[in-house]
Amino acid sequence: MAIDIEYRYSGRPLGSKNLRRASVDEMEIYLQNLVKEMRSANIDASYVSGFAVEGERNMVFINGRPITEILDGLEIKPLPPGSDADCFSAYRPMTIKRAEEEWDEKYVEDLSDTLVKNAISKVFSQRGR
Repeated sequence: MAIDIEYRYSGRPLGSKNLRRASVDEMEIYLQNLVKEMRSANIDASYVSGFAVEGERNMVFINGRPITEILDGLEIKPLPPGSDADCFSAYRPMTIKRAEEEWDEKYVEDLSDTLVKNAISKVFSQRGR
């Protein structure tokens, strides 16, 4: 089963500078690179973009489902410090940023990489059902 990602946008400016991806172009580049990453891991994936229907807000669809619907009810738990994911980077610069699960729900462009990848994983795991 393929993972088909579609990004629909209105063409209007996003109106907020505090987003993780501050423009439609940045979001498109992010999604294109994500699909390239999946393909390099031998996951059949595709990406298309286009304009939203009149009155529709910007949205990412994964296999035809809005990402907000996929994320609904999904519980994201951060890994504890010192977990296996931390073992290759003993020294990290301290950064101050928003939590991965926090995002401005008016803007799909504000979704964190963690949330997007978890939505894709959920769709991928449900493919045989």
